[in-house]
Amino acid sequence: MKKNRILWLDIARCLAILSVLLVHSAESGYSLAFEELAGLGIPSACFRVICFTAGRLGVPLFLAISGYLLLDRDFSTSKKIIKFYKSNLFPLLLTVEIWVVLYYFSQVLFNSQTFELRNLIDNMLFMRANEFSHFWYMPMIIGLYIAIPFIARAIKGIEAKALLVPFAAVFIVVFAVNTLNAYYNMFDIETLSPRVDVSFLGGNYGFYLLLGFLCKKGCFKKIKSVPLVIGFLLSCAFCCFTLLFAVKKGFDYHLWYNFVGVLFATVCLFELLSRFEIKGSSKASRAFAYSASLLSQLSLGIYFIHKPVLNVVRTYLYRYITLRPVLTIAVFALTFSVSFVIAFVISKIPKVRKWILLVK
Repeated sequence: MKKNRILWLDIARCLAILSVLLVHSAESGYSLAFEELAGLGIPSACFRVICFTAGRLGVPLFLAISGYLLLDRDFSTSKKIIKFYKSNLFPLLLTVEIWVVLYYFSQVLFNSQTFELRNLIDNMLFMRANEFSHFWYMPMIIGLYIAIPFIARAIKGIEAKALLVPFAAVFIVVFAVNTLNAYYNMFDIETLSPRVDVSFLGGNYGFYLLLGFLCKKGCFKKIKSVPLVIGFLLSCAFCCFTLLFAVKKGFDYHLWYNFVGVLFATVCLFELLSRFEIKGSSKASRAFAYSASLLSQLSLGIYFIHKPVLNVVRTYLYRYITLRPVLTIAVFALTFSVSFVIAFVISKIPKVRKWILLVK
């Protein structure tokens, strides 16, 4: 393991990948018609919304980590921008393309999909949705990586207070409006349709990227830990309440990253994680740091591997488990275990580690 790793970032990345696996397991365990969701008992319904809320924190954490690590880099010359593309963007793009091909041929070989060259090329060019739904994240992060050098240059040397206006615009148009619209839909009120275009500011994904940068700048350091914990719990509670209330109102609401509760929960959690430290160097603390570092380094590989594994695990467990919470936990535990073992074993092959798992 590299000695210069930042432990709390490794922990954040571990929580992020576990969060992603949890929400996908919950989606699998609670793959029900809306009428069936409405008929769930209180314990099962509460378990479902907790899983969906916790699971929606994964992607924002990944984005905040990227912002923390990348947006304060020096991109003052074309040479430095090109170097970033060569060392960060192009390896990511190559790894993603390898997985596009692997996914495509797995569908051809194991799911009776007809091979069509144009279909494969369209997938490689990101011109159509991938058969594996989680893959939406990769074109999005590639787009952000293309923009990162220019975002970093734009905000370099700027005080955080100068970012207040663009932050406020994105918050209102993207987060506040989408949250209000969720409740408007529940009460059958005409939804809001903002005409202010803030897409060039990065939308909700760029917002999380910049939050990581602001955390590194120390913009949240004056907030004590106790209010952050309370804010995190209240934000999660708001997400859970919204999901439960939506079902009660007969509205199938899909919690997403543009929801205010997800935003504030992410900010509070990321800042709290940045304050984490282990004092001393006991055997237990070293083992914990090693485990966090290992899982962190394999997190992208696990992300790629887990969905095919989950599909197989789900098919098998459906035959034996009927209780939805138990099914969700079993799918999560088995999917994570198998995906981790596969990633760990194949990471021992240098070329696979470098190009397929993108472990640097």
